[in-house]
This record gives sequence, C-alpha cells and structure tokens, in this order.
Amino acid sequence: MTLFDSMKKTRKWLFVGCIVFASICTLMAAEPKPKWAYDEFSMRAVFSPLSQENPFSLIKLPYHESFARSGGAKATDENGNNLPFRVVMTNNDNAFILVQASNGVGRLFVVYYGSTSGREGEMGGGGDSIADSNPVRVDILEAPGFGIPETWERMRYLYVKSGRQTDTEFLPGFVDDIIAGEQQRSRKKREGGRRWLVRMNTLLLCKQSGKYEFAVKCRNSAFVFLDGRKVVFRNISEKDDAWTKGEAVELQNGIYRLDVFHCTGQELSLKMGWVTPAEKEIAPLPPEVMITSGDFTDCRLEKIDRSLHADFSWQMQTPYRFLDNDVTFAPVKFIGKIETWLDMSPKVKWRFQGNVFSDEYDPVHVFTNAATERVLLKVRDSMGFEDECEKRIDFLLSEPEVLYVDSSVRGLPPVCFPGDSIDGMLEINGDIPKINLWELDFSIQYSDKREMSHEQEISLPYKTNFCGRAADFREINWQLKHHKVIIDRGKVVFVRPPYDSISRLSIRGEGFFDENGSRIVMISPVEGIGYNSSIQQKNAGNTVVFVGSGPLFEIIKERKDVFLNISSKNNEPPIDFKMIRFDSWQECPEAYGPLLKVTAAIKATHENPCLVVFAAGYDDFMTQTIPAEFERHAAIMTDMIAARSTADVMWVVPPPYGGQRGKMMPYAEAICRIAYKRKIPAIDLYSMMCAEGAENFFDVTGVYFNQYGKKRITEIMVREILKRCGGNGNGK
Repeated sequence: MTLFDSMKKTRKWLFVGCIVFASICTLMAAEPKPKWAYDEFSMRAVFSPLSQENPFSLIKLPYHESFARSGGAKATDENGNNLPFRVVMTNNDNAFILVQASNGVGRLFVVYYGSTSGREGEMGGGGDSIADSNPVRVDILEAPGFGIPETWERMRYLYVKSGRQTDTEFLPGFVDDIIAGEQQRSRKKREGGRRWLVRMNTLLLCKQSGKYEFAVKCRNSAFVFLDGRKVVFRNISEKDDAWTKGEAVELQNGIYRLDVFHCTGQELSLKMGWVTPAEKEIAPLPPEVMITSGDFTDCRLEKIDRSLHADFSWQMQTPYRFLDNDVTFAPVKFIGKIETWLDMSPKVKWRFQGNVFSDEYDPVHVFTNAATERVLLKVRDSMGFEDECEKRIDFLLSEPEVLYVDSSVRGLPPVCFPGDSIDGMLEINGDIPKINLWELDFSIQYSDKREMSHEQEISLPYKTNFCGRAADFREINWQLKHHKVIIDRGKVVFVRPPYDSISRLSIRGEGFFDENGSRIVMISPVEGIGYNSSIQQKNAGNTVVFVGSGPLFEIIKERKDVFLNISSKNNEPPIDFKMIRFDSWQECPEAYGPLLKVTAAIKATHENPCLVVFAAGYDDFMTQTIPAEFERHAAIMTDMIAARSTADVMWVVPPPYGGQRGKMMPYAEAICRIAYKRKIPAIDLYSMMCAEGAENFFDVTGVYFNQYGKKRITEIMVREILKRCGGNGNGK
C-alpha cells in the first residue's frame, strides 16, 4: 500500500467519525423538553393550563391499562414536583384525567403513565381525591339593542358583537338563585333598559351509554349545545316555570362539553336538567357529573422510546359566507409543532373534515358549516418512527362576514329569429376570499342533441365566450363551486314555439326569466307559426282584448263605451271588450322597458280572448328602440297569442306622430312585415294618415289626436273588429 492510499483510507475514517460525533452531539443537545423525569413510565402527556382563572385542567388521553392501577400514573410540573390529579373515568377508547395545576403563563405540566407497577383493580390517582368545587363558568356581557334573539344566528351575532364583558364567575352548578353581581346588573337594567348575554359552560360526565335528553328552565330564550351540537332551543314565548326539553341524542359513556347561551333583561335564573338512559323524568344535573369548566386541555403525547412526537396549533382566520347561501366557510391555518431529536424534516400527513388530506407542513384548510371538528396529524421520520396527534377545533362562535359573487350571461337577445347570431359571454364577478379556490362546471346543449361540457378551476373575475346561430342552441348550464359547495348556478333556455314550457315571465335588465330563475331566449320563426282565419271556427269566447300604450290607448280608453256596444251577432250579448296597458317603465325600474310589451301579450292570453288587438311603437319611437329589435318583439307577441290561445291577432300600425313621418316609418314597416308574413290583418293608420294629411288628425302638438282624429280612429277600429267577429255594431 502506498503512502497516498494510506492517507486516503485514514481521511475516510476521519470523515465517518466526524459524522458519528456530530450525531451524538445532536442527540445530547436535542433532549426532550421538559426532561423525562421518570423512566418507569413509558408515556407522558405535556400540556399547559387553558387559563389562569381555573387551576383545573381536564386531559383526554388514549386508554392504557395503567390508568386502572393505583400508582400507574403520575402528574408533575416541569421541575418534577408532584401535582394532585384524578382519573375521572375510562372507557374503551379514552381516559379522562383531572389535574390541579398551579397557574403560570407558559408553564409546562406533565402526566406520566404506562407503568406496569401498581395494584390491579384500583382506579389510578395522585393520592388526593380532587374535585373542582366551581365547575360552571359564567360569562356575562352587555347585549347590543333591546330585543331577545329567537334564532341561533341572531344569538351568535349578538354574542360576537356584544359590548364589554361585565363579569366572569365560577359557580358550583346551574342554579336558579341570583348569582353574585346580579343586583348591580338589575339596577343598570332598570336605569338603561339593558339586556345581558350569558354563556355558561361545563364539562359533563355521562357515565352510561345510551339516549340522553337535555332540558333547560329559564326566562326568555336559551340555546344548549353538547360538543357543538344544538340539543335544546327554548323560545321566548315558553313559560318560565316549565322545562324545555330537546330531542334525544345517542351518547357513548364519556365526558362532553356543555354550553348554554342565554339572553335576558331580568334576573339571571337558569337550570339545566336531563333524562339519562336509566331514568324517565327530567332531573336537575347533579353536582358530581359537572367536572370542570372550559374545554379539554390540548397536550403533546410522547413515548420514552421515540424521538418523534407530533403536535400542532392553529390560527382561525375570518370565516365567511356568500349572499343567499347558508354555507359558512372557516379557513384555519395549522402550524406543525413536531418534537424530533434526530430528523429535522419528517414527513407529515393531515386529515381534515370529510377525510380531506394534506402533506404540507403548515397547511391552510377551509372547513364548511363546522361546529366542532377533529383534526389528525400523522408524522414519520427517516428512521421509521411514527407518531400522531388529534385535536378538536371549536367553531361554535364563528360569526361569518358576508361576501358577494354573481354569475350572469351577457350579449344574449331576449327575442331573436332562428338565423340571428348569438355572441354570448358568461361573466363571474364578486368578492374574492383569501382562499381563492373556484370550480366551474359549464355545458352547452345544441339543438342537434350534441353536448359540450367542461370542468375547470378558475380565478375571479372570469369570462368565457360562446357563439353560433340562435337555431343551434337549446340550453346552457353552469355551476360555480367554492370548496365543492355550489355558490351560484345559472341556466339559459332557448325556447321555440309553442312556448308551452313558459307559464310566467319576469324581466330583469335586458332579459326574460322564468319562475325558476332561468334566462329565457325566445326564438320566433320568421314566417310565424300559422293562424286560423276566423274565430267562428275556433269556438272561442266573445272577449276582445286591446293591448297597447301611448295616445292610441288613451283614445280607446276614452271611448270605451262605444266598443262595449259592439255586438258579434244580432240578438246576442255585446262583445266583452277589455284593455291591457303595457307595464309602465317607471313602475318596473329593474326591467328593460321595451320588453314589457311581451309580458302584456302573455296577460292577454289569460282572458281567453277571441281577438287580440296590439297597438305598439309609440314608446319605442320615443325611446329610440332599434327598429330591428322592435320587429322581433312584435313577432314574439304575435306568436305567443297563436301558440297559447285560439284568438286571432290584429295589429294597429302606428301613425306618424309629431310630423315625424320619416322616423316613424321603420316601426310602421316592421308591423307591416310581421302582419304580411303571418297573414294577419293590420290597421294601417300610418299610410291612411299620410294619404289624408296627418295634420288633420292631430292638435297643434302633433302628438295628441284632435276630435276628428279620435272619431275617425274609433270608426276604423270598430269596423275592423266587426270584420273579425262577423257581426254588427255601432261605431258612432
């Protein structure tokens, strides 16, 4: 072996030795905190008290046989000083340990267990039979306003938004006596008419498994929760001296957190009772089943032969919900606090609500409609050691802020012909939560039964286009989801004759909507859908409906008596003449005015008419509605009558108002085209007045008819109605 080879070998062993030495130093430096004081115990739970106000802490640990032995467990502070404790109960899954710890900010306390020593058959303990003599915590706050809440949402809102906390007291139980400080609050109540919000809390021992019923007796309203589940609601109208009992709940033997929320302006008097599996009548809660107040103390579980211990904490962020949606989203940031003495980067796996998993070290998870939830953290290091930690999170008093999101389609005409181009856009806007996760399900059904659909994750704001001919489309659907919850949805239906799927139309903006909130696009054939020539062949009634607005409508209204004297045949009752005015644009500010004509046509079909007379164009002329758009409105009005009734249709061509002969002509031509293509009659006032001199029919304004114009129009209208009805009448 050469000198060079010998040097290489020596350097290699020096390198290995350095690694071993560094590992030993790491092990020596990274010892558990606090130090492991008792080697005879294989496991321990490290914790800090929940609050400085209550020296008692209740710990929920996995069951171990050592808890059934006297001396099988020990409780100490971080310096190894013994603490009094008591094993309250055990079941198949857990052991519940009550520890009396001296208070101190940031101090650690330890419960050791897992020893094989001790006497069998004796419940473990610390030598003292300790008990919390005041296990019920009472928090009293000034309530805003003067009302008594009758829903949990209102009670929660008042509690979260209430004023300063006036008292925190610890009581031996739920009592119906005036508690300390009540006299002072009663005086404030009388002076200022104030209300008080009261929250009472304890950890309740249920020794038996089975069905329990809980009951409350108090003044005004109260809500009772067991581990975040509402078990009793007392209404303000119930008698003060009577128990209010909730529905039965199935419970396993164990310890549960009991919360009571109460609002009153009177003296505080509240009793809690229950019906246990062994009883049939309501009895007050006995003192021995109320262990302590607060909640279970979070602890870190450790094993003496493991260098890896899982633990975590969390930070609740502002919960939120969306307008018109009942689901509350509660984002929570989790912080891993893993104790490891060998591996600085162990693998983690979190399990959240609904078996949702994450492998991030400090994840953020959004809970939905949560009351209380359990979160599990599992860790594994490179040596193969594994550990886990499970904790419960309380969302009972999470008051959400309200956000807004809206999805709608743009660029769709309310009425169109089959060959018209459709260039639509789905647009989604709104408040964007910090957890910006959105899913969009979007589908288009075509008239030839083809379907296009896709699901994708999106960010807001969002836009997507779709285009084609009106005749190509049948239906468009979309759903907007946030964390798999449907927040908004929409639907567009392209409706063709006979329009029998539409029972009622409403107008919002520039669109039609049915009773289910779906957007409606009405397709009217260019040539119409066919009409019968005489109502005599249809066995229709004798009702004539005049539908319109503007000066023509006022003339007919003024001379309505003339129309009521029209008789369809000799020796028969006069025709029933009715009038329907287009809805006022001012009365429907949410609607695009020109569309109101179409809804009036639907109203006309409800009268079972034999003839419908339309007079439109004046409002459209005054507001400069595009003539092509007006023509489509007139077409769908005509087709709706043909599809939904046995009535004939007759149009009145608008006259040249105000001497605006050229500007009125496109609207008059649109009516004439509709009448010609559908082979229906039209009273052409435009051509007649232009031929005879429009100035002869109007007053000096050129808008309102003079007496001659009113008489002439009445004669023409009566004559044309008689033609359609085949009878006689007097139009003088």
